[in-house]
Amino acid sequence: MFDKFDLLAGDEELIVKESQNEVENPDLDLLDSYSKSVINAAAKISPSVVNINVLSRKDIRPSRRNPEGRGGSGSGFIFTPDGFILTNSHVVHNATKLEVILNDGRKVNADLIGDDPDTDLAVIRIDGHNLQAVGFGNSGKVKVGQLVIAIGNPYGFQTTVTAGVVSALGRSLRAQSGRLIDNVIQTDAALNPGNSGGPLVNSKGEEIKGKAAFDINLKQEYKKDTEQRELPLYEATLEDGTIKLIIPLTGKGLWGPIWGYVALESDMNTLYGAVFDHKGETPGLGADINKDWFQKPFTGKTIFEDGKLIGIRVHKGGKGAALAANDTEHGVDAISGGTITSKALEAMIFDCISSYKTYLENNKK
Repeated sequence: MFDKFDLLAGDEELIVKESQNEVENPDLDLLDSYSKSVINAAAKISPSVVNINVLSRKDIRPSRRNPEGRGGSGSGFIFTPDGFILTNSHVVHNATKLEVILNDGRKVNADLIGDDPDTDLAVIRIDGHNLQAVGFGNSGKVKVGQLVIAIGNPYGFQTTVTAGVVSALGRSLRAQSGRLIDNVIQTDAALNPGNSGGPLVNSKGEEIKGKAAFDINLKQEYKKDTEQRELPLYEATLEDGTIKLIIPLTGKGLWGPIWGYVALESDMNTLYGAVFDHKGETPGLGADINKDWFQKPFTGKTIFEDGKLIGIRVHKGGKGAALAANDTEHGVDAISGGTITSKALEAMIFDCISSYKTYLENNKK
């Protein structure tokens, strides 16, 4: 029995085949589909994968061998069109000067925006045009045995691609800080040197790290039943190393939508700060919710009282109203003449934070 193959002899092409019926190998089709999945995913993601070089670090002193005090290098990927890049903390930790090489060869400087050694994640940012961002997949839907592709850009010339499967879920991994990272996805996809920080994607070319907070539509989520909502939580690491939890808000004012963010201290109760904005509120009647003088009094207020969620009460009556109401711990003054918008903002804060109540109670320090 012969398999089909071609023989070239001089100018003549000789084809030898089984005399009766050709027997096709179904594994060839499967292999072809596998290759196409990897090829398509790599082609989709590669323009977003970058090379990151640490040109100087706080903890590395210049020497004869390393006169500039250079650090190492690794990979990362662009996840927003305005230049935010996700990578590993151990790639950029303590970096003071960063250079990023894009897939098309462009070299740009980068700023370290956030660094969390406990989760081994970091965010840097570049300025540039025509940046292609990666879409996020949902890690909650990942299955053991699923095809995954690891992509890196270790040298800034071209991407490297390896493929494998998800070999286990829910693993734990100790970060360099010593903290244990839970719910780690284990894969047998080989990682080439310099690939740290690169994305692990599914066959659709979606980065597997859970749903991106930036991609969540708050209005749509709040229309769902409470237990079905997928709501974002942001963390900001300050220069002193402290971490603040940031909760996004959305609501309706007198004339249109209002929105904002509140940042909480580690006790998950005290406000570190708040910012608000609007679309269409009337000047002098509610438009001032985006002014510093209105937002600053929210700092230091608490949202729980005796274990009960109170939120922030906004008292009408002008300056000193909260003090007159003996509510300086949970209350602030409404905008004079802007009572409707101010009370709408109060309701927005309470309603949105209510969705995070269980998380806040379980994670306070």
